[in-house]
Amino acid sequence: MTRALAQARSHFGHIDGVIHGAGIVAEQAFLAVQDTRPKHCAEHFRPKVDGLLVLHRLLRDDPPDFYVLLSSISAVLGGLGYAAYAAANAYLDAYAVRASRQSGPAWLSIGWDAWLSAASSGRHGMGAVVNALAMTTEEGVDAFRRILAADLGAQVLVSTSDLSTRIAQWVKRKPRDVAAAAAEAAPSVIYATAMQTAIARVWESVLGVSQIAAQDNFFDLGGDSLLLMDVIARLKAGYGVVLNPREIMFQTLAQLAAQCEERQAAQCAAVAAPATAPATAVGAAPEAERKGGLFGALKRKIRG
Repeated sequence: MTRALAQARSHFGHIDGVIHGAGIVAEQAFLAVQDTRPKHCAEHFRPKVDGLLVLHRLLRDDPPDFYVLLSSISAVLGGLGYAAYAAANAYLDAYAVRASRQSGPAWLSIGWDAWLSAASSGRHGMGAVVNALAMTTEEGVDAFRRILAADLGAQVLVSTSDLSTRIAQWVKRKPRDVAAAAAEAAPSVIYATAMQTAIARVWESVLGVSQIAAQDNFFDLGGDSLLLMDVIARLKAGYGVVLNPREIMFQTLAQLAAQCEERQAAQCAAVAAPATAPATAVGAAPEAERKGGLFGALKRKIRG
């Protein structure tokens, strides 16, 4: 970092501002809480938290006019697999707010909503939900310019839909008003398999909705990460299927049912598979073995 700053000064002269946008976005870095270990947290903390601390320390003697930290709305809303990522971004927000109360450079942390990218544009399921709310590159750049030109304080959240509604659903988890939907009489959906029917009933119970189609996605219907954990627990208890949240977040009901059927078939095959090695009779150990090893040690202990 010292060399990078020296090169910047050599090329531009004084460093007028810092935009801190380091972070890791690889899909494998976003794990369920129960699978998250300190090393996984470090993958997010190192570029965001450590990177910020190093930058601030190296620039204390020749401070820039401003710092802009590229944070995420997940610091407020959370998200499936986002525990470590949200924590790292929450640190950026808190750091900017605290630093802004002191004399010196101006500080701003921007909690971005999703940006539409080529990698995510073809996703279905949860990806479709994100893509529907995501900003295009042009929209993101325009929002960035507007934020920099305005005096909005040290922390700004960029939400492409009503933020209070999202906080109510994702953070406060207010119960949904489903009375109107429940009052409407509608014919039952006919599913292709028994597993599809079973999963639909679980989703209906957890989400408080009805008339779920085979191509619906859990998150499209209003599900969130905590409700998804409830679904996973029910499927395990009722059908013996063990699922990982990251495996199924992009799946439709039909795709999830097919995966559950495959898991059940594999489990049945494993139980029904014949033993690969012949059974051996268990008898007294030979005298040579009884004198050595654990058996011999216990025998000598008793005698001694």
